[in-house]
Amino acid sequence: MKNFVENIDYSGDSVILRSFDFYTWFPYQSEQKCGVVKEAVLVNKWIIEGEGYFSVESALFRNKIPKNFHGCRFRASAIELESIVETHNYTDINNITYQTHSGVEVSVAEFVTKHLNLSLVYMPINGIGVQTRVDILSDLGEDRTDVTFGAFPLHELVYPFADYTMPYFHNVMGWYVPCGRPAPRMQKVMGIFTIPVWLIFVITIVLSAVVMNFNAKFDKVESPSYLKMNNSVLNVWAVVIGVSVTEMPRTPKLRIYFFLLVWYCFAMNTLFQAYFTSFLVDPGQLERIRTLEELYKSDLEYHFHIENDNYLKFSFPDYYSRIPLKRKECFIPELCLYQLIISQDFAVISHSFHTEYFTSSNNNPKLCTLDENIYKLSFAMHLAKGSPLLKTFDKIVHIALEGGFVGKWWEDTKRHYWIRLLPKDKFFFEQFIKFNDKEEEYVVLSLSHLQLSFYVLGIGCAIGLMFFMFENIQYSIRKSVK
Repeated sequence: MKNFVENIDYSGDSVILRSFDFYTWFPYQSEQKCGVVKEAVLVNKWIIEGEGYFSVESALFRNKIPKNFHGCRFRASAIELESIVETHNYTDINNITYQTHSGVEVSVAEFVTKHLNLSLVYMPINGIGVQTRVDILSDLGEDRTDVTFGAFPLHELVYPFADYTMPYFHNVMGWYVPCGRPAPRMQKVMGIFTIPVWLIFVITIVLSAVVMNFNAKFDKVESPSYLKMNNSVLNVWAVVIGVSVTEMPRTPKLRIYFFLLVWYCFAMNTLFQAYFTSFLVDPGQLERIRTLEELYKSDLEYHFHIENDNYLKFSFPDYYSRIPLKRKECFIPELCLYQLIISQDFAVISHSFHTEYFTSSNNNPKLCTLDENIYKLSFAMHLAKGSPLLKTFDKIVHIALEGGFVGKWWEDTKRHYWIRLLPKDKFFFEQFIKFNDKEEEYVVLSLSHLQLSFYVLGIGCAIGLMFFMFENIQYSIRKSVK
């Protein structure tokens, strides 16, 4: 009031305003005051003389947020979610229980607060569902907490109630479906060449035997090995499988034809053996479910986790209502994913970071997704609406992202999971051993790999038996006639 009176000049009956005072506030100037501001600070004065001027040449809009917050208390409502925010209790030698927190978002929050010299204090939180998040937004608005994080996504329904920092962790919500089953090796081998190529190859073998036999009968110089049809067939088959014939042709015409036949069979064998070896080791997989329409037409069961299901129902009610699959609740998300890897007979909706975290112990998790995702999420810290700390937080989060710290913290979180947790849990440790069995690095030949050989052997024996029976019948008929 005193300053206001000093700026007014009373001249008779008139009142003349001589100057304007400009005030602002500076929070977090000491450990005692922190964010509580009780005094306004005079930053400049505008003198009303002529065109007017400032009494002091200084910046009017100064940076009011300090780089050092003097260890002021900063309340955080962290929603506990495995790999994102985890709470650990331990008791020291004096029987005093302490709490520690870990997780990728905890690392981000502690990086920011340590950089600003803030004392992070975790507020008690009950639950992780939608209602819990609504209550936390109310706490932000009523100054009962300063920041919230823990898989808190950027969402259009949240924008009116809180300001968010630069997103630092990205996630995809989608369907996880069984991968394609291994393709039958016989089917893949027969598919090396198309049907016309197989027919031409068989016709070439038959015609080659006929041509050699026909040429040998009308050329007296030719080798006797080609005079009989069965010998010609055996020689042609020897060329096909890449072994030596009983005798080389003698005449120039047959030698030229034989030379062309050898090169033709060599080319076919090279192509066949290249693909055959690959299919013998890994025949590949049959086509899997790729679209939402294919999934809905399948007979797969939908195993859902209640939190994911509630979020989907809250955020995408139309999408949720169109799911026609039979439903079964899955109480433990990681157990659900492991069962999907093993059984491959149901579908789940999960978050990519959950899947990556829970299968981090698996060298090659057999999990497949639909080509189209349900929703892409970006996680960020949320501050009270209009918080002056937003730009400062954004700057430090940007440093963490550009420096690769967030990626490192995520890799550390996954590594700590299977190092710390898996050996203590009988079920998951057994799965860890099973999924990382070194037998997957090589292929053991079994009867399934030799299936084609047995088919060829069986067909050859059947044809030989047919000819043997035909010769016996023919011999019996001739003998009875005589």
